[in-house]
Amino acid sequence: MLPVTHVAISPTLSDVATVHRTAPARAPRAPRRPRDSLDTEPDERGDASSEEDFTASYERDEPDKYQSIIRVHTVNARFVGSVRVPEVVECACYSGAPEGVSVNVIAAGTRAGALRLYSSWDLRPLPPRAASAAPAAPATAPPRAPAPPLLGLSYSSDSQVLFGWYGDGSAVAWESDPSKPAPRIVPAHALL
Repeated sequence: MLPVTHVAISPTLSDVATVHRTAPARAPRAPRRPRDSLDTEPDERGDASSEEDFTASYERDEPDKYQSIIRVHTVNARFVGSVRVPEVVECACYSGAPEGVSVNVIAAGTRAGALRLYSSWDLRPLPPRAASAAPAAPATAPPRAPAPPLLGLSYSSDSQVLFGWYGDGSAVAWESDPSKPAPRIVPAHALL
């Protein structure tokens, strides 16, 4: 079982997203003992068991390539899905747009300073965003290399602005404009 490092709860459906650090690669385990004929009790969980086994094997596949896993469960604890993230996830949050009109997003900030967005419906990755991808503008801070970790995220009440806080104390706001395919970066002090 992987330890939970962060939790985000959907304000609309109460789905729960948990972030887990993957365990470092370990020495191979000893093979399991074969099941005896007396150990043939059927699994009472039925189909859920095979789904959990598949998910567990998916999450353990290629552990050296992924440092975090985001899992989503409904408010009734039914597993929705998981996604592996190659960087360490430092924070996560849900958008809160009205269901049925919009597809909400799970936003994850990484130790490398990148912002990763996932569809809350199917955990499909959305176009990546990073502080270094900010358009050059007089009011925008120049890109930093290496970027400090993205430590905090929060959506505005209308889910049109995503605020991010970096490890060096700086803040940024990504504004979503429906007429443009990608959000633009707005300096946080311009919104105050």
